Amino acid sequence: MYDLLRFIDSPDIREYNKDTDFTPAEWAVLIGMSCRQTMEEKIEALQYLLDHFDEEAFMEESRNIEPQMPPDHIVLPSKEMTARTVQLWQEILTDRYNSEGFLYAVKYAEKTEDGHDDISDYIFFSGYEKAYAYLEREKRMYQEDEDLRDIERTGRMYRIKLDEKGHRSDNGDCYLFDTDLRIIDVLPSVERDSLYENGRCIPLLNEYEYRVYVPFPYQAGNIVKAGIIMSRNLSW
Repeated sequence: MYDLLRFIDSPDIREYNKDTDFTPAEWAVLIGMSCRQTMEEKIEALQYLLDHFDEEAFMEESRNIEPQMPPDHIVLPSKEMTARTVQLWQEILTDRYNSEGFLYAVKYAEKTEDGHDDISDYIFFSGYEKAYAYLEREKRMYQEDEDLRDIERTGRMYRIKLDEKGHRSDNGDCYLFDTDLRIIDVLPSVERDSLYENGRCIPLLNEYEYRVYVPFPYQAGNIVKAGIIMSRNLSW
């Protein structure tokens, strides 16, 4: 049996939902939103769903509705949208090595929740390998410092398209790395992020338009340690 539960990042919530009957579409969203699994692991899990469930199964209505949440607030992807997301993620991962006509902007910094992300914080390189080597050097530097080694950090890299004059565009594919420099999320450039279904734009599985109700084991008065959601916007 394929282990989909590992894509629920919180150990407490994962254990609490080990018997919850999520639909294939709900699992697709939970997989896409995981911040602890690599992109390769997410793609493999989504491909498992695509191989084992048909369109009708993906269209099943959610069986997990919060009492205060109207049913129409649950937004889930179709099988086709899931397949197209997988294809796009694979393209973004493959294209990171194609540096011709592209500039790479990268940084490795402490995880914060202020949402600030400015281009002046980045170092520029001509290729993915050089940019990734910089991340590795930064990681080693922090690991060698006893006061900094336990601070959770994140890497971020933009692959920015250059025009014929060598000027950079205002957007690019983005690769998000965890403290161990595993790619845990990818965000498409504007040129890529134009997927349509039945004439309307449909978000990718790692965007916040989709909603799944996940039961929590907590009660009023509990003290809960919450993680930090990384900003996905860059100010040029």
